[in-house]
Amino acid sequence: MLKFGMIGGGLGSYIGKFHRWGAMLDDSAELVCGCFSRSMDKNRATAEAYHLPDTSRVYADFREMADKESTREDGIDFVSIMTASDTHYEIAKCFLEHGIHVICDKPLALRTEEAEELARIAEECGLLFCITYSYTGYALIRQAREMIRAGAIGDILHVRVQHPEDWVISGAVDGKVDTSAWRFQPKKVGSSLCANDLGTHAEQMVTQFTGLHVKRVLAMMDTYPRDLPLDTNVNVLMDFGRRRNRYALGIPDCDWTRVRQRHLRHRHRAFSNIYRSFCNVLSDRKAGRENTTDTFPTVEDGVLGVRFVEACVRSHTAGGVWMDV
Repeated sequence: MLKFGMIGGGLGSYIGKFHRWGAMLDDSAELVCGCFSRSMDKNRATAEAYHLPDTSRVYADFREMADKESTREDGIDFVSIMTASDTHYEIAKCFLEHGIHVICDKPLALRTEEAEELARIAEECGLLFCITYSYTGYALIRQAREMIRAGAIGDILHVRVQHPEDWVISGAVDGKVDTSAWRFQPKKVGSSLCANDLGTHAEQMVTQFTGLHVKRVLAMMDTYPRDLPLDTNVNVLMDFGRRRNRYALGIPDCDWTRVRQRHLRHRHRAFSNIYRSFCNVLSDRKAGRENTTDTFPTVEDGVLGVRFVEACVRSHTAGGVWMDV
């Protein structure tokens, strides 16, 4: 069984449980180490709650973890990163440079140059790099992708994708929006909240469905409550260009599906599908076999996501005009 470690995902983490369940649900990998929190007290408490077999592998920071795990004979095969968006680049780069495969939450980075650097390092080092665009892990989505690529529904002429979530506006009505949270801090999430947090899911869904990539976008962004520093609603037209006389034009409402309790009950399975695919490819590689069956969102998909967000922001800033991705 493969071994992995976590960066972030401590007790109380929303996304941490999905990563941990995703990796362990099908016995794809065993959690053996981690730096779960900046607080060592919470770090140790998390390790105990997660039944970490060796408490000496609870690390104070990610650099110590990368240094020590990369020199152990029984060191981790990959690391899972589930921290705030602005930390993804430096953490992922550190582990790649230590020769460790990476699974990372989206966004890959906050700037295109950083994302491209991570992709370059991963390629030069021959390392796997997965981005957890979780919706791509649903069985229904994967079935639809196979049907589309097999030509079962004919040529794709138009794609419409939505992802409405109302936690911000509902919180504003109830007076419960915590504007101090990291999601509302531009330094933490980049130049867009909605396009980064939800829009990249929509962009990636279409890519995974059709195999097409966004060529240019026309975006309009707005914010409610008005005093928030980042957008909470995005409408985007996406042009995917021509491929064998097929067109995929126009995606209003840069969103995909309403997240409710039904989604939360099944999200661990979606993560499990992504982790299983990643672990299958990694296990086959370690055994000297080539795996052409299992797929997962890659670092290249992560780069496209960062470019997509930056193009949306440029388009909106310029007054709603077409911008190349």
